[in-house]
Amino acid sequence: IIPYWKTETVEAMSAFRYKKGYDTGAGECVSLAALYAAALFVICRIPLEDIFMMATPLHSQNFIFLENGIITNNRRIVSENMWVNGTELSAKARRALENERVTIVSHISGHVHIMYDEASIDENAYGKFTKHLNKFLYNRITPDLMSNFLRWRKDLQKCFQIRRMKNNHMSYIELEEVFAYEHTSNNSVTGPSRKKLLEEIDSEEFYCSPIPNRFIINDIEDVLRKEQIYPDKPESLKKIEEAIDCRCFPKKEFIDALSRFCHVIPELPELDKKNRTAGEPPLKIDPGMEREEIIQYLKSMKDGNSTAFYAFYAYRDMSETEAAPFVKAAQERNPVSLAETEKKELDDIINKLERL
Repeated sequence: IIPYWKTETVEAMSAFRYKKGYDTGAGECVSLAALYAAALFVICRIPLEDIFMMATPLHSQNFIFLENGIITNNRRIVSENMWVNGTELSAKARRALENERVTIVSHISGHVHIMYDEASIDENAYGKFTKHLNKFLYNRITPDLMSNFLRWRKDLQKCFQIRRMKNNHMSYIELEEVFAYEHTSNNSVTGPSRKKLLEEIDSEEFYCSPIPNRFIINDIEDVLRKEQIYPDKPESLKKIEEAIDCRCFPKKEFIDALSRFCHVIPELPELDKKNRTAGEPPLKIDPGMEREEIIQYLKSMKDGNSTAFYAFYAYRDMSETEAAPFVKAAQERNPVSLAETEKKELDDIINKLERL
């Protein structure tokens, strides 16, 4: 059982498959983010100190201190390499951090929210989080990243071609044709498997001379191998601009898009502008603790720690909470109960509840 958002329990998420037109379970991203965090702690034994929940206006996800960082959201679990692989699934996973402001960052030590002046998150933990997240979202422009960028920007593929050497002869093929073959192959345009991918393509698909009005991607890859090019350094990016000779697209727009692909700058709450909430003892919950041990620990902390206090409301533990908020929610959010009982006598309703 996990803490849940609004009316979403695990049962409700599973029952979604009974809704007309759906054949699987479903849940909102906030519930899924909570489920990921719980699973990472309970099953993977990752300390809560290494798990940060981020919410944007339309999305919720987690950032995990694991190797070079992991992002979990309702589309997939995203590693650093997957973040920039240019696939459609990864592009969807990137959208929230690319286009939305992070409204809240929540952690075992507390939280920080863009709208509220008070912040309770530990300053050192938040500093570590911002440092690791920014590093995760920053990548030097390499030959593989160039190909990944073009995998993502299908509209630009028509401007490029790939050159290959076979039997001492040069041949050429449209970049979009090679990407199309990826869908049915275990090999990729990026990395050492490109050669094998090109071998899978019939020789008749290749041209004996360069295709007019298309830039040869191998040439820009040679530049990227020789030069250390970074997405946030204009003098570095100029080397790409000088190397590309193609009238198919405006160079500046191309460089700007490539730079944004390799370097996403998240809009995070600014902790240094917040008033620090002090006085609450921090929660210390270890992955090695048993379930009942954690519950008893939270009970012992709930009078002095607001997170522990509200945990029992999220858990719907009526022995530890006031009933009024739940009665209000049931009346306002569950009209079925009102419609079912509106013509019954109070004693009959009480008897029905007691039988339940």
